[in-house]
Amino acid sequence: MERELIFLRHGETEWNRQKKYQGSLNIGLNEKGRDQAKKAAKMLENQKIDLIFSSDLDRASDTASIIGKRLGLKVQKKEQLREMDFGDWEGKDYLTIRKEQPESFDNWLDDPNENPPPGGERLEDFRDRVVTACKEILSVPAESVLVVCHGGVIMVYLTHILGMDLKDYRKLSVTNTGFTRVMYYDRHPVLSTFNCTAHLD
Repeated sequence: MERELIFLRHGETEWNRQKKYQGSLNIGLNEKGRDQAKKAAKMLENQKIDLIFSSDLDRASDTASIIGKRLGLKVQKKEQLREMDFGDWEGKDYLTIRKEQPESFDNWLDDPNENPPPGGERLEDFRDRVVTACKEILSVPAESVLVVCHGGVIMVYLTHILGMDLKDYRKLSVTNTGFTRVMYYDRHPVLSTFNCTAHLD
């Protein structure tokens, strides 16, 4: 049976706008983010969606709820779909981290798996919980499932199914409410759409 996971990054938050690391912190949508979610919902209303799963963090679950309300579907929350925990860097932007912890930040850029953020999550551990969550979702009988989550979640999952080196996950970029579709043919994944934002035009 052909199956599909449609990944959607959450709508914009104020911390997205300010380019701050959010990670495991529970930051909500801003006005633009809610509008993006409504546009994503409108795009999906004429497509077949059987189930909606979401990260339990507000920026994702609120995006999912806006879509679910329009589609008449209940949102099922999964903690495993949370963004990577960035430890001491959460709430700070790139330039601040560069200034305060230049060595740690450079090491993380060089090899994010061997050099996790201070107090944060190892990249391999993050990838493993995301892959486990997606396997659990795929075990549920449904042809088309919407997964509302975070940029990092989508990026590490794609490195997994595409056979990329995990440390290269930052070579992928996912924008707020960008759609990424993965088709499964006898459990073999095929990336069919990456970061589509046509609904925002």
